Amino acid sequence: MEMDNRYRVDATAIASSNPDTGEDIENALLEIQPENSTLTEIPRNCRSDVTTEYSSVDHGWAWVVLFGGFFISFFVVGGQKSFGILYVELSEKFHVSNKALSLTQSLAGFLQQFLGPISAALSRRYSYKTLICFGGLMAGGGLVLSSFATSYEVLYFTYGIITGIGYGMAFSPSVVMIADYFNKYRSTASGISLAGGGLGGMFFPYLIRYLLTEYGLHGALLVYGGIMWNICVCGLLIRPLKEYTSKSKSHEESTTRKLKITSIVNTICEKITKFTKQVLLTIKELEWNLFKQLNCILLFFAVFFGMFGYNSLFNIVPPFIHEIGLSTEDGAFVLFIFGLTDLIGRILFGYAMDVFPKHRHEMFATTILLFGSGIVCTSLLRRKLELCVLMGCYGLFAGGYNGTLMIMAVEYVDLERLPSTWGFICWSAAVAFLLNPLATGAIRDSTGTWTHAFQLSGAMSLTAVLILIFKFLKTAKESRSEELC
Repeated sequence: MEMDNRYRVDATAIASSNPDTGEDIENALLEIQPENSTLTEIPRNCRSDVTTEYSSVDHGWAWVVLFGGFFISFFVVGGQKSFGILYVELSEKFHVSNKALSLTQSLAGFLQQFLGPISAALSRRYSYKTLICFGGLMAGGGLVLSSFATSYEVLYFTYGIITGIGYGMAFSPSVVMIADYFNKYRSTASGISLAGGGLGGMFFPYLIRYLLTEYGLHGALLVYGGIMWNICVCGLLIRPLKEYTSKSKSHEESTTRKLKITSIVNTICEKITKFTKQVLLTIKELEWNLFKQLNCILLFFAVFFGMFGYNSLFNIVPPFIHEIGLSTEDGAFVLFIFGLTDLIGRILFGYAMDVFPKHRHEMFATTILLFGSGIVCTSLLRRKLELCVLMGCYGLFAGGYNGTLMIMAVEYVDLERLPSTWGFICWSAAVAFLLNPLATGAIRDSTGTWTHAFQLSGAMSLTAVLILIFKFLKTAKESRSEELC
């Protein structure tokens, strides 16, 4: 046994000093080891760093990453859906037109959607953790700076631009990373991750209402910004799939890097230039020839018109409730009901499209038809119970529409073109998020009521249904022509 111990110590020492031969020595020892020997196995961390990998696909740390993705969606989407609660307070503080104040949310929503495909692509180069933590810092920092705003013009920069960039940089990487960490349970994991947005839509209206009551607008935005910094905490939960890498650098490269002296200004300029080139390259690599396909163009327009109406649900409902004489607490409760049914709709229609794949187009068009009709009817109601029932009903279909966009994108293009297609879908939604608050705010200023704003939003959503019907008839005609041939 003394000889066995000597072999074990020597092998471990050699494995530690020379990882390329450590595993061979261990195998040789196992061959000469007696059957009843108590020789312990050489620790795995003494073996080659090149061959050791950390695999957590579908198990282990992947579920911790999913936990982080769930709460990133919770913070970002929940925060966006709760701006209507802040809208009422900001309007009373700055006494500006609805059109001017709406530009704040327009910028934030536009940047969140527009930067989605860009941040998802950049995360492949700079890592998910880097992009998410950067986005969290920007989102929280913008809200903290907004608490010190002395005019609504300042909010354009602090909330509209800084917080909007933060949302855009944090959200898309948190969705895309799920595909890397899950294979067998990818659909389930994606559903759980996006469900965080529905839960956030239920929770944040009450939270913001409480903060406004206890601390006022300044204190509420300050605390709200601190809460958004938890996005960084979620980002820190992400660790690479490979614990060790096989990258090695020569002694000459290391020495050169250590000896290289550059000023801080030059370093920052180089980083900004490199980042800008990467963004432009990402945009250039998108498959712009998709705009030569009529079906894709119809899909992008359907998304634009549908999102125009969807954006109204959580932007103009709170000020409308305030207009008809109900309290802000009532507005928070109505948004809670909408968030609950929105969450259920995402899961329910996603499951239904898996069970009935041949009827996906019909179900997708039906969701837009019903929530678009509900938007028009909202302006006719004046009681809390009526609003809760209606918001609950079309929240179900609004969630079904928003939660199945990715599924419908796959129906229109092959998987190789899906990243570019999804990027254009995000940009279509970005334009809708930019124009909707401006248009509805201008209508409110000119008419003195939110009624016509609801009618415009509902009509835009119903236009998306007409586009999908046209696409369905076109496909049916092409199918009949192929059968005749």
